[in-house]
Amino acid sequence: MDSLANRVLIIQHYTGIGGSALASIDMARVINAVGYNAVVALPKVGSPLAKMLQKYEIEYIEDCPDVINFTYHNASSGIIKAFIKHILKIRYKEKWKNILKIVAPDIVLLNSGAQNPMISIVREEGIPCICYVRETIRYRANNIFNIILRNRMAKAEAVLFLSKFDMRQWRIENTKQYVIPEIVGSQFDGQNMEKKVSDPIIVLYLGGFNYEKGVQEIVKAFSFIKEKNIKLEILGDDGTFLYDYLNFYKRILYFKQIKIIKDSRKLITELNKKGIQINIRGVQNNVNKWYENADIVVFPVKKVHQARPVYEAGRYALPVIVPDYENFEDSVTDGENGLVYQKGNVRDLADKITKLAGDRRLREYLGENNKIKTLKYHEEKVIRELMEKVILDLHEMGKTI
Repeated sequence: MDSLANRVLIIQHYTGIGGSALASIDMARVINAVGYNAVVALPKVGSPLAKMLQKYEIEYIEDCPDVINFTYHNASSGIIKAFIKHILKIRYKEKWKNILKIVAPDIVLLNSGAQNPMISIVREEGIPCICYVRETIRYRANNIFNIILRNRMAKAEAVLFLSKFDMRQWRIENTKQYVIPEIVGSQFDGQNMEKKVSDPIIVLYLGGFNYEKGVQEIVKAFSFIKEKNIKLEILGDDGTFLYDYLNFYKRILYFKQIKIIKDSRKLITELNKKGIQINIRGVQNNVNKWYENADIVVFPVKKVHQARPVYEAGRYALPVIVPDYENFEDSVTDGENGLVYQKGNVRDLADKITKLAGDRRLREYLGENNKIKTLKYHEEKVIRELMEKVILDLHEMGKTI
């Protein structure tokens, strides 16, 4: 496509290592590839994401104010916290307007549905706005807060969703809508290493000590696994910050999460003493080696959640185990590219882990199918074609906006 010589400002709210950061990099690369110039707006200075953007030679600006958001979705902690965080960040409206004037983008891409309050700010500046909804709608589709969010998102020129399931659930009207799956591309180039039969079976969990990601679920499941040749590797935030450094008031606010960290750590210690192998590895700048050495990836979320570890596992021909939430139907078919267990049932999860650990042929069959599915729907070139259509549509709309 011939360059349209225009800029797309990607507003990114989270700058740590994780799926959100990788998604902003992937989207910037796609936007550059289709002829626009991507610029990523980041809060803070010297973040891990900034270093990653430097590596990929992606333009970015730092020290932006916090994004004005409304974090009400299925994986959020509730309406009260969403309101409090929203109210505290409203004061940044004029600063964001000033940034928009300085950068002067032709399109703004909000890299999360939680950034929905920013849509009206962007539109007030006369700039076309894309809202990339990476969250699943919360519980009852027709509650008043979901209706408010729908109305806000409908003001964007385009709304993107990760799956057909999410687009159906959100039911946003009066705006252009597209399904743009997440990319699992070059940063996950690698091959699953040939493992010796005598090696321990490695189960990989990438959610850290997070309730919604299912740390309690996976640890409790291991308390029912009798085989000693199955090892669990826990990657992600180990909870040290919440556990050791928060002040008294924030400890009250995060009481539930702190209790989960304590309980999970205690159970891990007890299980390790019994000969069960569970390792806490913390945040990893590069997860490739963990995928390369793994046999099974488990994504035991406690709430409906986006399935990035499923696609990442597919790059390495690894099978996955997920709970039976409806939104996984787009990415995991039971017995085809993974196994599905009854949500909340840790014994069933333990049984599925044990089943896969004991059947190498089944692991290989499911893993190869997961790779085929990932390459079909999540390769960069596939998403590039989809995103090119979105931008061309908006470019045409720009003549009348």
